[in-house]
Amino acid sequence: MGVSKHEIKAHEVGSAHTKELSEFNFACGQYVRLLGTSAERVMQVDVYESKPIQDAYERLKAQFSARDLKEEIWVHVWVFHGTSSAATVQSKCTGGFKVGGQPGGPPIANAARYGHGIYAATGPSTPMGYGKDSRSVILCMALPGKRGTRQEVDDSWYPRDDWVVFKTGAQLLPKYVVHF
Repeated sequence: MGVSKHEIKAHEVGSAHTKELSEFNFACGQYVRLLGTSAERVMQVDVYESKPIQDAYERLKAQFSARDLKEEIWVHVWVFHGTSSAATVQSKCTGGFKVGGQPGGPPIANAARYGHGIYAATGPSTPMGYGKDSRSVILCMALPGKRGTRQEVDDSWYPRDDWVVFKTGAQLLPKYVVHF
């Protein structure tokens, strides 16, 4: 299947400079940097690698790059996504994101007030609300593509605050699950 998962528990992370420590610190750093003193303690970070999801992401990146010479179209950003169940977190990290309400996609879980797409945020606060039952958030690399406000025209749109809606699941590459 080409998918691997590595769990890094907070109490097991040593102080020696290792890839494990670097990945744990990166994921925690993104989470804590944006929440500050309101951040809950990170208990574990799961690191996912999925060849099929990575390949789809890289193909889309190449398409975005060929479509427009503006670098911001195809350079990735980091975003958070929250979901209520551990099984759904696992499914998204191993099988990729699917747009709810679309053919072949899951049912719409939390309405589609700002259009059909994958809802994420540049900070973890809002996704934490959606992930409160799973006590986790997914940290993803994301390809914004053409940014804007129109669902029919743009690849991603920004309806409010730090929210971002992505038109396709291929725009998101789940890398880390931060458990709090």
